[in-house]
Amino acid sequence: MLGSVEAARLIISAQRVTQVATTIVEMLSQTQAQNPNETGTGIPWSVTYIDLDFAIESTMVIFPQILQDAAQKGISWNNDISISMAGVLFTPNPTTCTSNCSYIANVVWNSGPNKRSCGVALTAVPDTSVPSKTTLPTDVFPTGAPPGGSIIVVDILYYYTPIFGLGFFGTIPIARSAYLAPRYVQPGATPGYIQYYTASGDDGIGAECPKYLPLIQ
Repeated sequence: MLGSVEAARLIISAQRVTQVATTIVEMLSQTQAQNPNETGTGIPWSVTYIDLDFAIESTMVIFPQILQDAAQKGISWNNDISISMAGVLFTPNPTTCTSNCSYIANVVWNSGPNKRSCGVALTAVPDTSVPSKTTLPTDVFPTGAPPGGSIIVVDILYYYTPIFGLGFFGTIPIARSAYLAPRYVQPGATPGYIQYYTASGDDGIGAECPKYLPLIQ
């Protein structure tokens, strides 16, 4: 009986973590706002994150058990679950390629305690692989002629703590990642991905990768 209860709690927690990842990536992919630095430049809309905190705080609604779990551990709920986000831009390799291209995945901005690193190309792995901050599923990579486009990536890591049998099993990591193309960025547009504008009003939890800063300055 105790094992059944614990298994049910673990399954529900895994489902909630998946929902957190998919909900946050959906919210971020729909964000649309004017970048003040591009006003009057002829670029009508540069999609920009205004507040990443708002997306993160949706966790309390989707996964309310996190509040009780964090209280039992004596920590803040946002220290009980790792939520990392990133914008990824696909560029053809070589850049002169015009058809049947392979693509390099570059992180253009990142956020979170386990964030994907700037300046490190993400490698393609089978879709069934364990989520990793240095890889992407093969299916999210574009094929064919440029432009390659971009995606939003949300990585979640939560350590489930059993009520029964903690001494036997310890905490159980639940890792989930979600990937979604931004809705308001047209193929071939400039800069080609949803930007993170550091002066947009949030508390600085994210950062644009140095290589891509000139695109918004």
